Amino acid sequence: MNYKPLKRALKFIIGLGKRWLFLSVFLTVLIALIPVTELIIVKELINAVTSFLDKKSLNLYLIITLLVCQFSITIINSVLQHIKEYKDQEFEMIVSRKLKKKLLEKSSTVPLIYYEHSDFYDHLTRVEGNTNKFLEPIKIALNLIQQLITLMSLIIFLFSIHWSLILFSCIISIPIFYVNAIFGSKRFWLMHELTPEGRDASYTSSLLISRKSAQEVRIFGLQKYLLNRWYVKLQNNNIASLKLMKKEKRSQIYLDCLTALTYGGAVAIILWLIKSSSIKIGEFVVIAQSIQSTQNSINSIAHNLASISETTLYLNDFYLFLDYKDEKQLELNIKNEDFQKFSSISISNLSYRYPQNKVPTLEDISFKINKGERIAIIGENGSGKSTLIKCLVGLYTPTNGEIFVNDVPINCISKQKYKDMYTVIFQDFIKYDYTVKENIMISDINNAEIEDERLYEAARNSGISVHVEKMGQGYDTILGKYLGGDKDLSGGQWQKLAIARALFRDKEIIILDEPSSALDPLAEKEFFEKILNFSKDKTIIFISHRMQTARMADRILVMDKGKIIESGNHDELISYGGKYAEMNKAQLMNSLERVST
Repeated sequence: MNYKPLKRALKFIIGLGKRWLFLSVFLTVLIALIPVTELIIVKELINAVTSFLDKKSLNLYLIITLLVCQFSITIINSVLQHIKEYKDQEFEMIVSRKLKKKLLEKSSTVPLIYYEHSDFYDHLTRVEGNTNKFLEPIKIALNLIQQLITLMSLIIFLFSIHWSLILFSCIISIPIFYVNAIFGSKRFWLMHELTPEGRDASYTSSLLISRKSAQEVRIFGLQKYLLNRWYVKLQNNNIASLKLMKKEKRSQIYLDCLTALTYGGAVAIILWLIKSSSIKIGEFVVIAQSIQSTQNSINSIAHNLASISETTLYLNDFYLFLDYKDEKQLELNIKNEDFQKFSSISISNLSYRYPQNKVPTLEDISFKINKGERIAIIGENGSGKSTLIKCLVGLYTPTNGEIFVNDVPINCISKQKYKDMYTVIFQDFIKYDYTVKENIMISDINNAEIEDERLYEAARNSGISVHVEKMGQGYDTILGKYLGGDKDLSGGQWQKLAIARALFRDKEIIILDEPSSALDPLAEKEFFEKILNFSKDKTIIFISHRMQTARMADRILVMDKGKIIESGNHDELISYGGKYAEMNKAQLMNSLERVST
């Protein structure tokens, strides 16, 4: 068993909550001493009441004192327990917040390629649902302290009666520890195995309640199919979980039978002691209770010791996720060379293959972009256009080849500094359910001011300001419905907002990865004209399927099956009579057909 994750977790918890730990230990020790104190008071109370009823003693003051002590112990125990529960809950919230932050930081900084793997999603789902396991080592340790103190005090008491009572009380601990350890490990690996189906059920459930999918669910009549899919996945997981639980409960019944047998043996010894010595009724009752309490403490200790192994598996899984190398860690050996103002970007013999694919998506790509150029990249779906853009902006690391900025390899440049050269509008750009202001400023939020003049300038230049001024709360209007907003934008308005977002960032290179694909040809033409007009001093790279848009570029790169097969301006490519000319002819024919109908 690897206990390194356990040590890391303990170090994290101790560093975060020394005061909580000290208070918890103090309260635990006090609470641990209460059971044996209660037993002693009960023993003396029963003996005093028995003597009083038999008229052997008329000391009523002693009985009242013992009753007051018993009542006080009960109140003290309740106060201590509730204080401990409150402080535990408070600290759990702090730990949960810190761990969630770590998970979000890690998941938002790992290389983008991780998101192409379902195993990564499974891992993220597992650790997200098990952050509560982090406090388990401390809780187990505190529980062990409490149970050991209680156990030792009970053992001392039982030993004063007869040594064999300890033997009958403790012998059951071995099988209890063994059974709990086995099933703890089985629970973890079952959870590991069931994560993919659980994630499927969760995703399917989200489709039934999501606003984004609500239209298709109703139009296509998907309710029955999705409900059935969700039910089957969840049912399969439940059946597997219940199967393991059934085996565990059967084993627990056997253990309870063994516990009952050992308790019966202890009772037989008590009866023998009553015959052979003068044990009072109070001693008899307390001895019986002590044996039960001893067995409960031992069972709890065995269960906690077994839980350490199970908890370590969860912690190891958590730290394996945190140990994924993020972009900052991958940059540790970078020379971090500086470069003057951007003048060109060169791509040399670049190839890229997705980890799960045998065939490369990009192969032997080479071209150069000079400052101020407007480059169009066109090609059929699946030709590798978007993958090329992701390699170009540093989201994917090429399998082979290099990218240079002013002849400096980007491997020698800080990734953040390199990314700061770009503004990108993706095809599936995010429509944030935040305010209009946040939707625009989010492209450069770390450098934005509360009242940033760039915001209003970008909104005016993009054309979205006309619509925003008609809204009741202007730039503070919340968009979407999810966060309580009541304003939705049309597709064209969202496109204008996306332009404003790009203009607000105001970087040297603007990349447009088919953000206008949902627009009609005239709207797309207007979209690109706005970008080009307000970015005359910028370098612009855009992907488009439409030839009329590509004509706006200084140079057009034609991609097919992961390679650049043609390069030139519109007139040159038409004269070549190749792929571009073929695509142009096909689009003209389609346009004529639409006009004729």
